[in-house]
Amino acid sequence: MKAVGEYVLVEQETSVSSGIMLKENNVGKVIDCLCNESIVGKTIVFDSSHNYEEYDGVKFVHIKHVMGVLE
Repeated sequence: MKAVGEYVLVEQETSVSSGIMLKENNVGKVIDCLCNESIVGKTIVFDSSHNYEEYDGVKFVHIKHVMGVLE
């Protein structure tokens, strides 16, 4: 899948707590980003106060909702 325009395709990070798999609501790995290719493959934190479209486990986050890149 490829990003279009100013959207970032994000696969959400998951963690395991007491044997239960949990999705982090606002953290994920960038799969593709046409408007800023330097963040592809990196983990980002995005604004959790918005609802994002999702398809097959991938969220579509507008670049203006990306708050930071974890190094």
